[in-house]
Amino acid sequence: MQQTFIDLDELILLCRDKSSQKFIQESVACYRAGAFRSCIVSTWNAVVFDFLHKLRELELFGDKKAPLLLQEFEKLRSAENFKDLWQFESDIPKKAHEEFELISPVEKLDIERLFQDRSRCAHPSMTSLEEPFEATAELARYHLRSAITHLLQRPPVQGRAAKERIFQGIKSEYFPVDSEEAIKYFQASPLARARFNLIQDIVIGLTTSLLIDNLPELERERQFSALTAVSKMYVQETGKILNEKLSGIIINKVDDDNWDKVIIYLGKITVWESLSEPCQLKAQNFVKKLEVYEGKNSFLSGVDRLSPNLKILIKAAHIDFLRDYVIKKFDKIPVKDILSLHDICGDNLFQTKIILPSLIKSAPEASLNELLLIRIKTPLVSDETILSCIKEKAKFSFLNDLADIISNYDYEFWQDFIEDILEDKIINADFQELLSAKSKYNSSGKSKPEIIELFDNCINEKILEVNFDLLLKSSTYWCEVEEEKLILSFQNNLPEKVDLKKLLLAKSKYKSSGKSKPEIIELFNSYINERISEIDWDYFLRYSRYWCEIDRENLVLIFQNFVPKIVDFDELLSAKLKYNLLEDLVPGIIAIFDNCIGNKIKEMPFSDLLKYAVHNRQVIPEKLLLPILKNNTSAIVTHFTKSSSFADANKRSELIIMIAEELNEAQWKLILTAFFENNQICGSWDCLANFRKLFEKSLELNNNSVQPYWLRFREKLGSSNQNFKQLKQLIDLYLTPEQKNQLNN
Repeated sequence: MQQTFIDLDELILLCRDKSSQKFIQESVACYRAGAFRSCIVSTWNAVVFDFLHKLRELELFGDKKAPLLLQEFEKLRSAENFKDLWQFESDIPKKAHEEFELISPVEKLDIERLFQDRSRCAHPSMTSLEEPFEATAELARYHLRSAITHLLQRPPVQGRAAKERIFQGIKSEYFPVDSEEAIKYFQASPLARARFNLIQDIVIGLTTSLLIDNLPELERERQFSALTAVSKMYVQETGKILNEKLSGIIINKVDDDNWDKVIIYLGKITVWESLSEPCQLKAQNFVKKLEVYEGKNSFLSGVDRLSPNLKILIKAAHIDFLRDYVIKKFDKIPVKDILSLHDICGDNLFQTKIILPSLIKSAPEASLNELLLIRIKTPLVSDETILSCIKEKAKFSFLNDLADIISNYDYEFWQDFIEDILEDKIINADFQELLSAKSKYNSSGKSKPEIIELFDNCINEKILEVNFDLLLKSSTYWCEVEEEKLILSFQNNLPEKVDLKKLLLAKSKYKSSGKSKPEIIELFNSYINERISEIDWDYFLRYSRYWCEIDRENLVLIFQNFVPKIVDFDELLSAKLKYNLLEDLVPGIIAIFDNCIGNKIKEMPFSDLLKYAVHNRQVIPEKLLLPILKNNTSAIVTHFTKSSSFADANKRSELIIMIAEELNEAQWKLILTAFFENNQICGSWDCLANFRKLFEKSLELNNNSVQPYWLRFREKLGSSNQNFKQLKQLIDLYLTPEQKNQLNN
């Protein structure tokens, strides 16, 4: 790399070792005094002391050669073996290069030249008397700079050892993933004042690994952190390396399966200036074929997590020559999905350069609601294209849609902007649309009296023209009509025959508005009561969900008239079940059903009643059913022992609990024996729960004492089957000490 002129004081500060720095200060002082020979000699002394200091550092790092060389030096120094010490000094350039890789081959020549010139300066005998050695200012400064930049400023580890140490540090799980922290880490490493070759090895090594190796995500983050740190520490060097080498690495080493790594790399590392045309073409084609949208929520790979391909596309947006291709990917994506991506992507450049231009481009096809969301969620509040599209869409929107927008969006601009359009829409709207739109406009909390007055005038005109069916359909919004006008329209439009279902449904909707008025409800009831007298039971039964809309007095009369006439018992139970589903039950109607059910079961064979008792017990009153069940305990017990399904076992065991106080000892034994002999009984979880209730009922009937048949039952339960655990624990809780001993023996 080309280097600029360095001031002498700056050279002094570059020295790492303090003792070496003192010699360099002396050298600079000699240089400034014009003592150039002394400058060169002192510079060499600095090199020797720096070399020895680096050996001590290498010894601490665990280098095996450094302590041996230090021991050799100490031995020669102690013995004052000046001849061999001279040889030791003369070998420093060679050892620094070959054994420790502290300097490069070219740098070795510069250090050897320093040693030779030092010898010429310090030993006059080495030059002829006629031609004494003349050290010039240029030569002295050259040696000063070479000694410092080649050796004194650098850490003791360079070359292959430095490279291995750096990569080992990056692989550590404790290496920082933040590039600023990584810079601090490298400033205390061989990269602090590294030679170009070491920088190149690190940059190329990290780049190659990031482009082709399938590594865990955390390790890749550490590598990106390291590469970013190096690029910030050595901007020019890293730029030169990548501009020369990156295209070749991509073309020659990256296969098609790893092109996603190329895009991610180019999106994160921006110190390169240009890629070769083949690289750019491949990158563009990769983006063209990248699938990022296949339908609803396809941007996400999980809950609020971006899909892998979308993450790649976001990185591609950071690359200048790919940005247009990224924008084209959004041509056919719905606006609502682009907006959702704006909310979750979290990348400012992607939002600014891709999403916002895509939204502007898609604005003509967007709905009015979507255009307003663009103004709310993005910085495009004042964008002329968006505003123009809003105005155009508003002109062709339905009145209901405009009222919806006013109620959903808190915009002063919108309130003023839409007023003229709203007035025109109100004048030309039909009756139903007027009512629903007025309701929404009122609920916005931003209504204007003059607009409400316009609504009312148009509604009063339109209501005179609507037929009765249309009036009923709009009953949800009758609260938006003046009461007198509504009653008058109701009376004037009433046909001779009105469908009861429509009346009931209209009343239900009107009440659900929460703003119903007694006069209108009374009017509904009068028409409903007139129509009720004309319907048959089948018609009445079909619309059971609306029975609550009939006043109580008339409803009771209907049931008094129809229920006793029901011949089929299933139909009777079904009718009562439908009535039970209503919220506001009338005791008198329940009594009508129960009287009819009671009359039916008195005439019914017990075998038929037993089936209903099992499957429809919630509809048959217990006060009517229980006496009959207690008179037929044997049949019920036998019926239980023959349960043919888990559901049957559960339902029939409930009947056993009801008649428990009527059971004799033989029947108890028969029930408990059936538990083990019938798999449908012992295998039913619900039946197990009922057996716990049955045991508790037995305790209640026998003063909390466990009867012998329950003791035998407990013995058969054993201790291994975990399904019976709760039942066993319950029985064990009430056993006497004697019963426990009997059980254990």
